[in-house]
Amino acid sequence: GVNGLDFILRDGEIYALEINPRYSASMELIEMAYGINIFDLHVRACQGELPSFSLEERFPASLFFGKAILFAEKDITVGDTRGWVARGIRDVPFPGDKIKRGQPICTLLATARGREECLSKLVAQAQELKRVLVSLQKAEFQYLAPILSI
Repeated sequence: GVNGLDFILRDGEIYALEINPRYSASMELIEMAYGINIFDLHVRACQGELPSFSLEERFPASLFFGKAILFAEKDITVGDTRGWVARGIRDVPFPGDKIKRGQPICTLLATARGREECLSKLVAQAQELKRVLVSLQKAEFQYLAPILSI
């Protein structure tokens, strides 16, 4: 099955921290970084075809991949979200969904050539989405620091 392994890679050695028996939050970033589909690999593995590639050789060292979650600061009712996925937004709520204060609104993803640029892109996306949502509801939202960046 699909599992997540939190680890530290140092000097070519892997130091395991935790095994998660589920699709973890980092999987989306791994798919972006390596251009793979985790569930496709899962199905093929169940059919006896194990993936054969080196994570170190395929890693795009010149790029950074980031993920952040936008949380509601007040109770809101979401408007039209049809264009969100095309803008790289994930975990998109349905139009009309009611989101309570402190609950996640959506997930933001970014790719950049540097860590700071990646973070800046996430912040810019959060600010733009906040602007759109505030203009619809006059509610306030906050951007939460990235939960993971590679």
